[in-house]
Order: sequence, then structure tokens, then C-alpha cells
Amino acid sequence: MRITYVLYWVSSVTASQPTHAITILVLGHSERIPISPDKYEEIRTAHRFVMFGLSVEEKLDLLLQNFLALEECLVGMALENSVFTGDIENHLTGATLRVNRHVANLLTSARLYLDQLLHEVSAVYGYESEEFRKVKELTHNQYDSVFGYRVMEALRNHVQHRALPVHGMKFPMTRLTDTPESKLGFAVVPFAIVSKFEDDKEFKKSVLDELQNETDKKGDVTLMPYARSYVECIAKIHIGLRDTLSEDLAAADTLFDHLHRQAELAFGRCSPALAAVSINENGTYGGRVMLSDQPIQRRRSLEKRNKYMDSISRHVVSTDK
Repeated sequence: MRITYVLYWVSSVTASQPTHAITILVLGHSERIPISPDKYEEIRTAHRFVMFGLSVEEKLDLLLQNFLALEECLVGMALENSVFTGDIENHLTGATLRVNRHVANLLTSARLYLDQLLHEVSAVYGYESEEFRKVKELTHNQYDSVFGYRVMEALRNHVQHRALPVHGMKFPMTRLTDTPESKLGFAVVPFAIVSKFEDDKEFKKSVLDELQNETDKKGDVTLMPYARSYVECIAKIHIGLRDTLSEDLAAADTLFDHLHRQAELAFGRCSPALAAVSINENGTYGGRVMLSDQPIQRRRSLEKRNKYMDSISRHVVSTDK
């Protein structure tokens, strides 16, 4: 489905008694640009795409912010341990609960993104559309091909129905080389005890079998590699979504830009209160579609901010050269 907007005014009503118009919704402004009902519907469709584009970018940003908070929590713990090395017992006290809070936030925002993504695509394009099929296929491909995605989806269900996913914390300290002058490396490693998932009958059996093959000698698995892989997978889904939406978003952006230029010519200015309105017989406004370009600018800002996010699992943060 591709939306093409015709960039000229067509009005089947007289200028003195329009049923739809462009105006500025501020006190004392009475000027209007008459438009046809069809043009009004085009504008409503464009507005729906503009708001959809912003909505999915904001949900992705929420997920990334929660991922950042989790990573910041771990880095902060490692730094504390590197400075106060004799205080490990206090570092361990409450550490698991702190990390569980951040992991739960990440899992919740990921589920919010994935569920609402499909809902919004279906609302805009329909369940039977090619666009909906493509986006659903993107999610299925990541689930089928990436173990970390499957693990985190299983953990999300476990968190919702049974228990928290992080069972303990490790604070390993390693000498980075074999020389006396070697630097020491400090890390924080959240882990799960895989056997604790066996009592959860809703935990997907195939994923549990895979996890059991990844355990160390104690039966533990380190969780952060899966979390990073999961976020990377969602980023790849989002990049595919952007490609699917690109033409329709560009058309909607172009129509909004055209409407702003028309308003500047007609009213001598544009305003965040610019709107397309339907007009009742008594002259009051019925429906209205706000035409501010702020949602477009916000979406573009988020697109730029979250542009390079599909390689997160390969990023290493350090204060060293």
C-alpha cells in the first residue's frame, strides 16, 4: 500500500460556506483556506502516518533507554568494586534485585514495542496487507535465527508469570596480562541458574534444552550476552520497519510541508496550532487534525539518534585507550 498525496487544492464548496478548511486554532483567528472533503481525508491519512512514525520511534527509544540503564547499572557496580575492593559483601547485598529491576524494565519495554508494533501496523495497513506480512516476518526471522532472542522472549514470559530471571551476581577480577605491572580488569556478571526454570511449565521446552547446553559447570548461564543480542535483533526489526514505512512517511512529510507553505502564503505565518477542520452547519468546528511539524521533527531526531544500533553486541565501553 503506497499513499500518494496530490499537492494542489480541490474544493467542491464555495469559499463563503466551506465544509472543510485549513485554519489556525488560536483566539481571534478567523481566516480559512477552503478544502474539499477528499482533501481533508488525505490530510487525516497523512496525520495518521506522521503519528505512527513518531510512535514507533519513541517506543524504540524507550527500549534503548532501559537497555542503557541496565548497562550503566553494571558499569557502576564494576567501578565501585574496582575502587572499594574490600567491600565486596556490600556490593553483593541488593545487587541482584537492582539488576532484576533493570532487566524486567528492558523485557517489558521490548514486549511493549513488539506487541504494539504489530497492532499499529495492522491499524494503518490492515491485517491482510503486504506491510503487515513483512513486519511479522521480520520478527519471526529474528526469533528463528538468533538464540539470544528466543532466550529473552522465554525470560519475559517467565518474569510475567513466575519469577525474576537473575538469580545471582559475579564480580570477577582478572589480570589483563601475565606481567607484574599488568592492569586489573573488573566486571559484573548477572547469571541465571537454568535448573530453576525447569519447574516453570510455561517455559518453552526447546529454549530450555538449548539453555541447558550453554551452562557452565555449576549450571549457570551469563545473561548479558543474550540481552545485548536481543536488543540488536529488535534494532534490526526496526530498521526493516523504517524501510517498509519510508515511502508513506515521506509522502506524509511532503504534504505537511506543502500545507505549511500554503498557510504562510495565506495567513502570513505558520503556527503549531495550524489545523485542518471540518465545519458544522452552525459554523463551529467538528473534527480537527493538527498539522504541527513537531512530531515530524521529533521523529527525525530519534531516527538520527538511534541510527547505528544494530551492532550493539559488538560495542565495548572503556575509559582506557
